Amino acid sequence: MDGLTPRPFKCTSCDRAFTRQTTRDATGISLVTNVKLGLLGDSDLRKRHVENCHVSSKVPAAAVPAVAPTMVLPNANSEAWFDLLAASAGPADILGGPYESMQQTVPVPTPGEQRPGTFILSDPCIDAFLTGFLPNFPLLHEGSFHVVSAQVPLLNVIRCIGSLYCQTAEHDESWRKATFQSTLQSLRNYVEQNRSRHQETWVLQTFLLLEYLGLYGGDDWHFLQAQRIHRDLVDAIRMLQMTHTGSDEMNDAGSAMDASIGDEDWEVNDADSLEARWQEFVKYESRKRCIYILYLLDSQLSILCNVRPMLSSLEIKHDLPCCEDVWLAKSAEEWSTCQKRQFRSFDDHDDQAYSYETPPSQGLFYEASQTLLQQPQQSEKGEQQQPQKQKQPRKLRLLWASPFAAVILVMQLQMMARELTHASCLLERPKAQRRSLSVLTDKQHAQISQALRAIAELVPRNQKPVFSLFDFHRMDAFPDSGSSAPLWHSFWLLWYYTSITLSHPDSLLVSGIVESNLPLAIATAGHLATPRSKEKRDIYEDRDVFRILNDLELALEILNPTKSTTHPSLESPFTSLLGFKICLVGWRLVRLTMIEACSSSSHNTKHRSARSRPCAFVLDAIMSGIGNQLDSEMQPPREIARSEVGFLEWVVATLKTRTTWPVGKWVAAVMEENVQKAVEAYGVSGLDK
Repeated sequence: MDGLTPRPFKCTSCDRAFTRQTTRDATGISLVTNVKLGLLGDSDLRKRHVENCHVSSKVPAAAVPAVAPTMVLPNANSEAWFDLLAASAGPADILGGPYESMQQTVPVPTPGEQRPGTFILSDPCIDAFLTGFLPNFPLLHEGSFHVVSAQVPLLNVIRCIGSLYCQTAEHDESWRKATFQSTLQSLRNYVEQNRSRHQETWVLQTFLLLEYLGLYGGDDWHFLQAQRIHRDLVDAIRMLQMTHTGSDEMNDAGSAMDASIGDEDWEVNDADSLEARWQEFVKYESRKRCIYILYLLDSQLSILCNVRPMLSSLEIKHDLPCCEDVWLAKSAEEWSTCQKRQFRSFDDHDDQAYSYETPPSQGLFYEASQTLLQQPQQSEKGEQQQPQKQKQPRKLRLLWASPFAAVILVMQLQMMARELTHASCLLERPKAQRRSLSVLTDKQHAQISQALRAIAELVPRNQKPVFSLFDFHRMDAFPDSGSSAPLWHSFWLLWYYTSITLSHPDSLLVSGIVESNLPLAIATAGHLATPRSKEKRDIYEDRDVFRILNDLELALEILNPTKSTTHPSLESPFTSLLGFKICLVGWRLVRLTMIEACSSSSHNTKHRSARSRPCAFVLDAIMSGIGNQLDSEMQPPREIARSEVGFLEWVVATLKTRTTWPVGKWVAAVMEENVQKAVEAYGVSGLDK
């Protein structure tokens, strides 16, 4: 029947054509709504085809069929846009509206006319958002995102975040604050009329971006608003049952995606059907990623300010996010190729063994976590359990190409370790051992460490650095937007931080201090890491020190701008704060081992091995990790005393390269105070500067 359907929407540059029925099916807007709003000017499918395949060509106005006169709003502002959106008969998450800047209003364009206004295709803030922010926060589907058809609130917050990466004079802090407030208020008015509007994808995306900007933007009022946004979103997804695949039409969309992979008609070259499947995938995956990003933000807020998490990983019953190449596909054909390629293997027999099933991309969140935590178990008699006759699918075999899924799994292990640490401080930590550094039991430590190692074996290792020392202040040195290097950089720092906290728990967590904003949390963390008297500081066992050292060396190497695979300006603010916490642990180890190393250096220890001088060995390893080679055997005690000052100065210089978000300036200021105190304490002038 599709072959007999007329296709009046023809491409002027090739033989492709599109039907009016296809246009309405792909967008979900009725013909009456199209005529009322004047949105039938260009076929969505044809427009996407022209943008992807014929960038330089334009669809002439003559190719657009004549339609009824449209309704034009002469001065449509944000309130009028929301009123029109609320009264529309079509789905709100796919309707376009008039664009509005903070200074002027623009009319609704007529059919066939490009939307005027400040949101243009070459907007530097939007380009900076897509290039600098989106690789670390894969919330939007770039392949289907269009400035012309995106909603006004979403574009407003995109420009706010993008302005942090491009640093234009007109988009300063006051402009971001005004845009944040107006966008948030308008969006709240929109969802208060109907709570079910939280199910619209663009609404979730806008709220999540507003929350992210509020958490890390540097304004105290915005931080409070971000916490309120977070509470409202958690309540909304629970009320609307969006934490599992049975909510709304997500179950049907997910089933259609899985069925299409194993269907025999998958190879049929039906462009319309392929385009429809791609649109269903984008809708389903976008909604799913919104839920996972809400979980990540909930965990980040808990880690940074020590507040209790509001969202549990057990509530999320979606499968893990797909591979990044599938998510970043810019066309239906490219998406189809990536989908078919990811289910192939090097062994043809392996493909035949799995031909009977329809494997998901990664498996459900809970199942994947259990796969990592419950590795091949030993029976009570010490014998390995016999494998089942039928070969089981490998749920995490695509993790090497899924940095976002890897971040989610490690974050879940981090939150699990925090919950166990919190409970152990009350139940399994007697008063006599209150100062013991390690809180988790050996069994808990071993199980979580085993899961971390399993993830590390499934993901690619760190690559060679792609930036040089001379590129630090070049904002045009961004990698390709399709690169996953920034996300892998965030993954590894989170992985090392999680491994370190198994032996060295977070000071805010074990002390029970809860802070109300990020600057206070940073200052408190820095204060808790300052020197303590021997009677009041934690007791470091040798086993814990060497466990920490094993991860600390590699984490410091990733933080080093000359060795990192990601430009410092591309690092997410949460990752920068994790680096700050890791440096605080390194500072405590330097201070712990420096005194003993000075004492042993004053004696004749040239012929003693590293095993008999563990403090000197640990100190040398840490200083080597920051590029300051130190041989404590050959150095006099005064030179060894400089190591703490040298380490702190390296930390300050490293954190100062994180200039995109305000958190880099905050953590550098805290460490600068500690540098001055160390200089006064040891009577050295900062490496004789």
